[in-house]
Amino acid sequence: MRFQKYFQRYLVSPEKSNTYVCQFSLEDYYIFLITHEYRHYSKSGTGLRSLMDTYVYTKNVPLDFAYITEEMEKLGLSEFEKSNRQLSTKLFSGKNLTEEEQKQLDYILSSGTYGTIYHRVDNELNKKNWTKMDYAVHRFFTPISKKNKDYAAYAKAYPLFYRHKILLPFLPFYRIIRSIKSGHFSSEADALKKARRKEL
Repeated sequence: MRFQKYFQRYLVSPEKSNTYVCQFSLEDYYIFLITHEYRHYSKSGTGLRSLMDTYVYTKNVPLDFAYITEEMEKLGLSEFEKSNRQLSTKLFSGKNLTEEEQKQLDYILSSGTYGTIYHRVDNELNKKNWTKMDYAVHRFFTPISKKNKDYAAYAKAYPLFYRHKILLPFLPFYRIIRSIKSGHFSSEADALKKARRKEL
């Protein structure tokens, strides 16, 4: 949500138009690029292409890193941006990586192109300090109040159930059945079984 609020200031509506466009400086586009990479990295993981994007952009575009660092601090991403940029530079320049950088690279290389179910489950457990049971219960929780941050997303994904709220108690069962039929249920269950909750 904080990312969405941050980037709303770049939305511009052309005169006599109902559409919006983003107007970015070269630095603002880089900030958007890193924020997008972080969202993937912190949820399900992100592939090697994200590091290549960072490397190509920073090597070919003149950037004001004083401004970028200041804005990244506002987003809480200054450490991620710095480590991401350093890793991409060293990797594609053929330099030796530190042990920590190698761990970061291993995570990226194991994430496929757009992340994996395993990384999503593992990251969720550790980010929210959940037990595996907490995760399982949350996956089939149904928000019924508009005050819940997930309400709008669920209402958009399952419009029939939210138009006819008498059906909402059946939504978890519908989601389970659909998940089993698609094969996603077994994949996620396997990922949950393998996930490792880090000790605090």
